[in-house]
Formats: sequence, structure tokens, C-alpha cells
Amino acid sequence: MKLEFNSLARGGLLLLAVLLCNFAIAQQKITGTVTDAESGEPLIGANILVEGTSTGTITDFDGNYTLNVSEGAENLVFSYTGYSSQTIAISGRSEINIALSAGQQLDEVVVVGYGSQKEKEITSAVTSVGAEDFNQGPITDPAQLLQGKVAGLQVYNRGGDPNGESIIRLRGISTVGANTEPLVVVDGIIGASLDNVDPNDIENVTVLKDGSAAAIYGSRGSSGVILVTTRTGSQNEGVEFSYNGQTGVSTAFNSVDVMSPQEFRDAGGTDLGTSTVWADEVTRAGINNVHSLAASGGSGNTSYRISGNYRNIDGILDNSGFEQFNARVNLSTKAFNDRLSIDFNSSFTNRNSQFGFNEALRYSVIYNPTAPVLGENAPFDFNSAQYGGYFETLGLFDSFNPVSIIEQNRNEGKRTEVTYGGLLGYNITDNLSINGRIAQQKTTFSSEQYYPTTSLFRGNAISPTRKGRADIYDEITSFQLYEGYATYINSFGKSDLRVTAGYSFQQNNFESTYFQLGDFPDDSKDFSNLLETSQDLQNAGFIQANSDESPNERIIAFFGRANLTIDNAIFLNASVRREGSTKLGEDNRWGIFPAFGVGVDVSRYVDLGGVDLLKIRAGYGVTGSLPAQNGLSQQGRVIVNDADGSVSTEITRAANPDLKWEEKAETNLGIELAMNRFTATLDVYNRDISDFILEREVPVPEFPVDRRFENAGRLNTQGAELTLGYDVVRNTKVRWNTGLVLSTYRTVLEEYVIPQELRANLGAPGQNGTNMIRIAEGEEIGQIWAPAFDGVAEDGSATFVDLNGDGTIKAGQGVSLDEDADFRVAGNGIPDLEFGWTNQATIGQWSINAFFRGAIGHSLVNTFRAFYEPRIASQSSYNFVNTELAIPELSTAQFSDLYVEEADFFKLDNLTISRTFNFGNEKAIRGMTLSLTGQNLFIITNYTGTDPEPSLVDYGSSDNGGEVDFSNPDVLSPGIDRRYSYFASRTFTFGLNLNF
Repeated sequence: MKLEFNSLARGGLLLLAVLLCNFAIAQQKITGTVTDAESGEPLIGANILVEGTSTGTITDFDGNYTLNVSEGAENLVFSYTGYSSQTIAISGRSEINIALSAGQQLDEVVVVGYGSQKEKEITSAVTSVGAEDFNQGPITDPAQLLQGKVAGLQVYNRGGDPNGESIIRLRGISTVGANTEPLVVVDGIIGASLDNVDPNDIENVTVLKDGSAAAIYGSRGSSGVILVTTRTGSQNEGVEFSYNGQTGVSTAFNSVDVMSPQEFRDAGGTDLGTSTVWADEVTRAGINNVHSLAASGGSGNTSYRISGNYRNIDGILDNSGFEQFNARVNLSTKAFNDRLSIDFNSSFTNRNSQFGFNEALRYSVIYNPTAPVLGENAPFDFNSAQYGGYFETLGLFDSFNPVSIIEQNRNEGKRTEVTYGGLLGYNITDNLSINGRIAQQKTTFSSEQYYPTTSLFRGNAISPTRKGRADIYDEITSFQLYEGYATYINSFGKSDLRVTAGYSFQQNNFESTYFQLGDFPDDSKDFSNLLETSQDLQNAGFIQANSDESPNERIIAFFGRANLTIDNAIFLNASVRREGSTKLGEDNRWGIFPAFGVGVDVSRYVDLGGVDLLKIRAGYGVTGSLPAQNGLSQQGRVIVNDADGSVSTEITRAANPDLKWEEKAETNLGIELAMNRFTATLDVYNRDISDFILEREVPVPEFPVDRRFENAGRLNTQGAELTLGYDVVRNTKVRWNTGLVLSTYRTVLEEYVIPQELRANLGAPGQNGTNMIRIAEGEEIGQIWAPAFDGVAEDGSATFVDLNGDGTIKAGQGVSLDEDADFRVAGNGIPDLEFGWTNQATIGQWSINAFFRGAIGHSLVNTFRAFYEPRIASQSSYNFVNTELAIPELSTAQFSDLYVEEADFFKLDNLTISRTFNFGNEKAIRGMTLSLTGQNLFIITNYTGTDPEPSLVDYGSSDNGGEVDFSNPDVLSPGIDRRYSYFASRTFTFGLNLNF
């Protein structure tokens, strides 16, 4: 079958999408109050939902609600966190008052792929996190809302760069040659950008963790699925406004320990006559401002929510941060006696970023602390005008004035993103409904870097010719999504059946252009806007230019799922997805991804005394992964300009028409327990990942060249996750809930293209031949491979332990994989245990939310120490790292376990104290909440670097002003703390929330 989309079907969905209209339907207004059954106190923020619909509202500060329902509505569902939900028949009443009893919500509805299920009926590993449980403070990345909240979900942004993207991993390494990030689905739109969702607009996030839950998404579900549900309006008459404002300040609270200027002089360092604390010169107190305004309401069958969000975030590094505006519109309406439902959502984001230069932080660590900032303060004659007035230590390798880097040069970017989606549903009968979805997204990104002729850092100021440099990059990415599916529901005696089947088509496109040129006239202005002045145009060989355009990358799928509930206690789920992709070989484009699960509520049949739920479940699912690039199955060629002026092509990679999906098969066993105050969930899993998509050597007699992409390798991960929750105190005056999530896993490389290899080069100066990570078949991923440090010889060199006791010490890098080499596993970059501990307390109108987080069992290579801690005589013009682990007698640099540190940590990640004020519905301002939030308030660790959090991927080394390639992460080399990491920060934020 060809991967094409029927134009008639596309036209039909487009026609449905324009039917956004509202028909006059008879309405009924229902009012009432929701209270606590024991005390009679009102419950603020209780949910009221028309059963089987998205129509609903919440109670106000007095527990009151007003809801407009259609004439055919039958039941209302009342729910509140920590209380048992109730379903009440409307029966023509205009006032319904309800008292909820404390207990566990076992009938809470959870969003899953292409629909929803009651939490009790789910047979896979699924975790749902509501807005009330999100992390607080000036969140710059929506993924940070979930940090430490979901067992098995790793979210790390080491150092807290405001422009840095969080590394997200679900249950560890899910792939080697494909996409490692979980699939994001926003309001049902597959692949929607999480960057186009403001954190204030998110209502709920559901994480599909295991294969049986994610298999409905096929190839893109292998790394897990994150389902984001944004806030919607209610059908109450009138308009409700809410404002959320935050102002905060961030400061660097941890940096690399180095010598003070006087300590440097005493250690024999080159004295240039000044005392400069370089970290203070390039960092600042970053001011953060967030303002969000939302309007929501409805009339008749229509509800809406419109929001605008503004964020201005300063990084702690000078000239770094971003300014962002985001807007979102959500509309819902019903017609034809509620048989037709129309949902439309759209979001827009415009972001201007100052990326700054992380290298300024790196050189603030190693630059001579006795050097002046400006050349006019040099202790000798110095031509400071040639370097823009700044001092530079000329003639040294990898030495640049940190202040000149950050102040002379420019590194900026702009991103504009638009996403829209429409969902139309029609209930053909009470048992059968059909749905059609159309969605599109377009992202444009542009960046500019400019280095003037006076910049030594990348501007080549020392050269007599070709000074200055400009880098220009533009990128456009887009996708189109068209889906249609039908759902059939019915009951047979004690059995409830739900069947969903559908079709999905998605097309992705990408294009980019890049060029670099230089040799500008002088430093009189920023010549990035006068590129025609570049002398490179007269010497075209100096110009770098590149452009890319992807083919129409298409994914087509047919899918189906069946859910059967028997006696409200036995739950069966099965799904299958058949999917095809243009990225794969001509003979292997289609794959089948099945899943099934079963669960039993034992408490239904066995009286366990006070146990509301004891569910035992098991699930199995198969998912696939696609390579990031297009065309890997095809022959690769490069254009060759021959000496005679002719042009030809040369084969660089052989074709592979059999290139297929990378596949993951996962088995999950789970137990869920719910009692009056206590909940617990335990999951254990086993996942096998096979057929990595890797470039490897092939025999030339069989193929035209010795390289092609093939499927090879096998990875096994086994892990366990535990989630605990307990209501320590629960009454209308005081509520205290505590929750703990723990996760652990172990990943073994069972098969690979070679038996073992070393990777992750340490870099320069002096250690370019040093690789720090070993991978080997049959062994654990994350091994840091090093000789064992023993002491210091008389000549200042390091001595090492004879690990194998053969009388000969072999500790050189060239022999590190020899059988008789004296190397060992010095640590592992993957934690043995990660945990998050939440405490939420409410005392009257006061609330306290304290969130602690930690990791145990991982190690980090402290690369700053490895290069700059030994007191090397030839490096006396660089500052020395001066941690408590430094050995003053050591005067040579050779990598060993001396620089591998245990990085266990425990931190108070987030503390929020808030006070709520209720002014009454008759006032212009109905309610107000004031809050104070602290982030990174304390950390307990023995790690001497800037941040002990795990480094899950490696991007390689960067030396002498070179640039880091962040587009090619190495997931097999965790555990390296590189020298370009952003410094960690501490933030205090004041918040104001108004409802009017």
C-alpha cells in the first residue's frame, strides 16, 4: 500500500471543521452547594460535570456552583480530591446540593489515547498529575511541572539555563539510534510542541509509561507518551477573569571552587597585577516576570477560554534569557440535541531569546584571576583597541576573557509557533459515535551569531586578515494531522464494552538554511545587517553555506482498541496499530504494534476490611521507533567538483531497502491499593529494545562502499516504580497530604555492532586521546572506565593501583581495553534510585507545599577537576580548580577515578507558602491568593561540581572556542559533567492570583 492520503477524505474533514456553529437548544440552569459530609463546611473548587460530556464547572469560595445543562442531560458527577465522587440524577431539578464523604476517587476519568477511561479500569502503567500538584515558581519549560512527580519519569535541566531544553527520559534509555524523547500529545494533537503551551494553561498531564498503554501510538510511543490537557471554559453565564502574576529573582548559588587571586599568586601562578573574581563579572541577579490573564465562560451549549501569557526571564549569566508572548483559545459547542460536538483550540507563541555564551562561565573558572578586565589596566603595553578595549592573554591555548565574550558578541534567536486543531464528534446513536480531527502546526526559528573584528573569541581579532564573523540560520518545521475514528459502547448484563477503531495520517516537513561569512571592514557597527560588506564575497571559498529540505515525511496508521469491564472488577484491554512510514526501507515500511492488558480488583471478591481497591494488573505492548533523519535506507551521495571543472557524484553510503522499525517489547506488572487515607502503586517492568538503526561497516565486495545503515543490537531494561500517598490530616480546617515516588532501573547492552568500545572523549588541553565511557556486550550501560588512582610519585605524576595483581601497571589510554589493563568501573552515570517527596498542607486559608527531590547511586566525571586541578607548571597562566579533593603535589594531568565523584544528592526543590482571601461573589474581585516560592533552597551532596544532578546524555567536548553540537546526543555515555554546563541558581518568587 502506498503512503498516500485520499484527497476526498481530507476535504471531508475540512468541511466538518468549518461547521463551528451553535444551534438554539433548550437549556436548564442548575445551582447548588457542595459541602463536606462530616463537617458541613463548603468545598472550594469541587468539580461538577455533566456525565458523558465535557460540560462542567467548579464551586466558588463558598462551595456554590451554577451550571447550564442541555435539556437531555441526565446525571451530574460531583468530585473533589480526597473525596469519593458521586453521580446524581438531575430529574428536572433546578437546585442540587450534595455532601461528599472523604475517600478515594476510584472513578476519576483519565485521558488515554483516543479517549478516556475510569482510573479503576486501566490495566497499564498510567499516571495522571493535576494542576494542583504541579511544581510551582517561574517555570520556563512545561516539562519542569512534572519534575519528580511521576515515578520513572526523569526531567533534568542541569544548571537551569532558561533557554535550555529539559532532558526527558521515561524508564531510562528507550532507543539508541532513534528519538529518545517521549511523544507529546496536546489536546489530542499528536506531536504538538510542548513549547507552544504556557504552563499556566495546563490543566492536567497524563503519562503513559508502559508499552501496553503507548502501543496505540505505534512508532512514536516507544519512549513513552505525555498527554497534555489544557484548561477549558465552563458554560456558566457571564465571563470569569483570572490573573496570575509572578516576580522573582535568581542568583547563582553554586559554582566551581577555584583559587582566589592571592591563593593563585602563592601557588606560583603568573601574576598580572589585578584581582578579579571572574564568575562575579559575568553573572547577575536575574529578574523574572510572568503575567497571565485568562477569560472563560459560556452561554447555552458553548464554552470558551481565552488566555494571554507574557514571560520575561533573565538568566544568571549576563545577556542570557528570553521574552515570550503566548496566546491560547479553546472553544467548545454542541448542537443537534447534543449529538454534534465541536472543539477547537489554537495557540500562538512568539519568543525572542538571548542565548548568551555558556563559554563565558567556563572561562570564568579557568581565566587568570590576576588579569584585568580591560586592556588599559594591563601591567605591560597592550594594544587594547585591537580587542575592543578588553584585555586578552595572548598566545595561550583555550584562554579568552570571559567578559569580552559576553559583552562583545551577540547570540540571539527568534521562534514563532502556531498550532491549531479541531475535533468534531457526532453521536449516531446512544452507542455509536464518530470523530474527525484536523490539526496543523508551523514553527519558524531563526538565529544570529555575530563576532566583531575586535573579538578574539571566534572573531579572529589576532589575525592580520579576515576578522569578524556572522552566522545566520533559518529553519521551518511543520506538520499536518488528519484522523478519524469511531467508538462503540454497550452493556451486556454485568459487562461493559468499549471499542474504538480509526485511521491516522500525519505529514512532517522541514527546511533550513545556514551560512557563515566574515572579514568585515572594522568594529564601527554590527555588520550582520550589512553582510554585503564581507570581503568573503570576494573570496568565496571562505563562505560556509548549507541548506536542507526534507521530503514529505509521512506516517499512516490504522488502529483499534477494545476495553471490556466485567462485574466492575475484571478489566480487559487490547489494542493494535498497523503503521507505515516513508523513513524506512521500501520492503519494510509497515509494522504491527499489538498490546493487551488484564486487571482484577481483588477487593470486589474478598473482604479485606477497609480496602477500597486492590487491583492486580499485567500488560504487554510492542512499540516502534523511527530514525530522526530521512533517507537512511537510501543510497547516500556527495557532489564532487572535479579538477577539470566537471561535476560528478560519489557514493558515500550503501542503500538498505530492508531497513525497518526499531522495536521495543515491554511487559509490566502492577499492584494498586487504595484505602481511606492511603494509596500505593507498585510497577515492575521488563523491556527489550532491538534492531537499533545504526550506521556500520559492511563488506565492500558485497556493497559499493563500506558503510550503510542497518538494524542491529539489543538492549534490556528492568525496573521498578513505587508511588505512595497518605492523608496525614484530613478535615475542613487542616489538611496534610504526603506523597513519595521512587524509581529504579538497570539497563544492559545485550548485543551491539562490536563486543566493546570506548567513547566520550575528554578533550583538550592534553587529553584528546582519553575516552571515559565503556560499553560492552552483556554489561550495564553507563560505565565510567578509568585506572584507580593510588598516589603521587616524586616527580609529581600520578601512580595507579595494580588492579589485576600481575606486577605490571597498564594505565595508558591506548591499552585500556586490553585484558591485562589496570582499568575498572569507577562509577556509573545512571542513578540506582531517584525519588520525589511531596508535602501539601492547608491550614484554614494558608497553604504550604514543600517538594524534596534526590538521586542516589550515580557518579559524575568532574571535567573541570580533570583538566585544571593538577598544579601543572606549564598551566600557571590558568587558574587552578581548588576543591577539597585537590592534591597540591600532583603536577601532571591524567584521567583516573580521582576525578570520578559520587553525586548523590537530596534537595529542597520547591517550597511555596500561600494565603487565600475570599471577598465574595458580589465583589469586583472575588478572590485573591498571595504566594512566596523558593526554588533550590538547599542541597545536600558531596559532589564538588556545580550541579550533582545526573547527566543522562553527552554532547562531546569543546575546546579553544569551538562549538558544541547539541543536535547529536550520545545516550550511551551518561555521567559526564562537561565544562560548558550552566551554573545552578536559586530563585525566590512572589506570586499574585486574582479571580474577578
